[in-house]
Amino acid sequence: MKQASAKKNFAIIHLGSIGDSIMASPLASAIKQQHPDAWITWVTTQSCKELLNDNPCIDKVVVANYAKWKESLKQLNPRRLLQELSQFKAELRCKPYEYALDLQGILKSGLAANLSNAKHKIGLGSREGSNWLMTKTISRNLGDTTQIGSEYRYLANQLGFSDNTWPMQPHTTAEAIDTAEKALNNKNLSLNDKYIVICPQTTERENRWPKSYWQQICLRIRGRHHLRAVILGEGQQTKLTADLERHGGAADLTGKCSTAEAAIIIDHAKLIIGIDTGLTHLGHAYQTPTLALFGPTHPYSHTGLETSKILHLDLNCSPCLGNPTCNGKYECMSTITPDTVLSQIKTLLRNKK
Repeated sequence: MKQASAKKNFAIIHLGSIGDSIMASPLASAIKQQHPDAWITWVTTQSCKELLNDNPCIDKVVVANYAKWKESLKQLNPRRLLQELSQFKAELRCKPYEYALDLQGILKSGLAANLSNAKHKIGLGSREGSNWLMTKTISRNLGDTTQIGSEYRYLANQLGFSDNTWPMQPHTTAEAIDTAEKALNNKNLSLNDKYIVICPQTTERENRWPKSYWQQICLRIRGRHHLRAVILGEGQQTKLTADLERHGGAADLTGKCSTAEAAIIIDHAKLIIGIDTGLTHLGHAYQTPTLALFGPTHPYSHTGLETSKILHLDLNCSPCLGNPTCNGKYECMSTITPDTVLSQIKTLLRNKK
């Protein structure tokens, strides 16, 4: 793609997780560096919208509410479904687009890209038949996979945009700050207190770190560094998080904060320790000292930030990506001991922004 003086408009579609959305968001900045007058519409999910709304490089955020559309379909209400889809189409087509970039590469994101009516539709690793909806597809596996956001950076390069800087800058509102403060107040904490964030929860068994390890971390950091742990996560409180609150002295805010509120709490934390989850990736974005524990998944090895550290044992079987050869032992996670984690914390705490 060659630079031209004509104004180019872009529709960017990413309907994935919080972490992936944040890692992809610097693509808007890369485009604006070369095309400062370009209009960028970003299509996302409701949970990710909060972090993208006030991004200065994104002109409009449009929500693709697939859950709502499915509900209309489930209730056999075609009239309401058509109204919802028509409204989405009108919001999406607020500008004529030269390019639609499907960053997720699955059928539903490909359909959104196709609906944009862009002249050129480019899919990143298109699959599930979405490749038939694209005018061009680009591999998501050929970039420097050690870098955070490697697939999106590779796409930027293939389109002629620079990734020399890749500023992950989530944006939140004053209202989110107030509600985050209230959530902490309910646990006898405030944004001005000294605390760490832990993100221990996942539905994927292979990514879990043992509960006894998390409990040790909560107790030992509180004793050694006088920092109370705040648990953040999506979904509902589980036995794991309840036990860490009861026996580890942590403040469990699992499922009690919006994405924007969780982001504010992470931004003010002294440290974040987490497994491969979207909230852990947010720590890198805010340059909060972040210790990421990776095992069966290994999305990146470095972030380019002194405030970040990746713990990954690089076993022969890892990453297994959901196809383990260890009979469910997941030693890539259990072999990362609390002592190993604690040995990294002192240095990270010195790097607090």
